[in-house]
Amino acid sequence: MPYEIWLLPRTHNHQFESPLPGENRRHLASLLGRTLRRLLQLSDSYHLVLHTSPNTLQTKGELSDYWRTIAGDYHWHIEILPIVQTRSKSYSIKEIYYNGTLPEEAAERLRKIDAGK
Repeated sequence: MPYEIWLLPRTHNHQFESPLPGENRRHLASLLGRTLRRLLQLSDSYHLVLHTSPNTLQTKGELSDYWRTIAGDYHWHIEILPIVQTRSKSYSIKEIYYNGTLPEEAAERLRKIDAGK
């Protein structure tokens, strides 16, 4: 989607709610704030989705083996999807999203926006 942004930690971590030693949530909050202030100059609405691994402490039964490697396989991240264009509907009633903006153009435009506004 145009202007889609992912925020990821530099060090591997599968659970957002369990920060690694030395991680600073204030840096994340500052980055998220600057990013959203820039995006709000492009669009008034957006979807913000936090992707984190499921709670595996209470896994029982057939799923216990399935989630065994989640700590090494998954990396939590925040996805921000600004709503800047109308959606295109196909004839099968399923929604189809398209990106009418090149990623390089979107990145350049976001860099030029003053995050302090």
